[in-house]
Amino acid sequence: TGSAWVLANVQVGDGGSCTVVVSNPAGYAPSKPAVVMIAKPDPFAAWATLHQLPAGAKGPNDDPDLDGLRNLFEWVLGLDPLQPSVNGLPVAEIATVEARSYLAFGFRRTKAAAVLDFRLLTSADLIAWVEVPGILQVVTSLDADTDWVRVQDSEPISQHPRRFLRLVIRQAP
Repeated sequence: TGSAWVLANVQVGDGGSCTVVVSNPAGYAPSKPAVVMIAKPDPFAAWATLHQLPAGAKGPNDDPDLDGLRNLFEWVLGLDPLQPSVNGLPVAEIATVEARSYLAFGFRRTKAAAVLDFRLLTSADLIAWVEVPGILQVVTSLDADTDWVRVQDSEPISQHPRRFLRLVIRQAP
């Protein structure tokens, strides 16, 4: 009775030409050939559907639980977008490399979010922020779905008496 139908167990690249046959007790009628396109799944959209986000609060910049974290961050960090919590937020770390100490962030990341653009910004006054060039990113697999990620400043702490970091996550264009 409707014009929509669902294909199960399809993969990217499975698209092609098909004919749909509609039947009922009175008989059947084949359709004209149609082209079926199978789109690459959107893991963020699947996450939003899984968490049953309310209408108008399903976008990456929405914050349905009003905890200050946008849905994109909640997805990346594997958090519940409908329950405010500080558990699971990135943690500040001091990374030591060749006897030099660096500011860093460590966080749990959903593997599907690895395609996003992770940037580190720095500031001496919390007002003017600049992107850190050449950040070091270390990824350790935790399980089939999540990684532990550490993003590190490119300059040692000793070179800056006052320095702040900010992690920025953007959807790739």
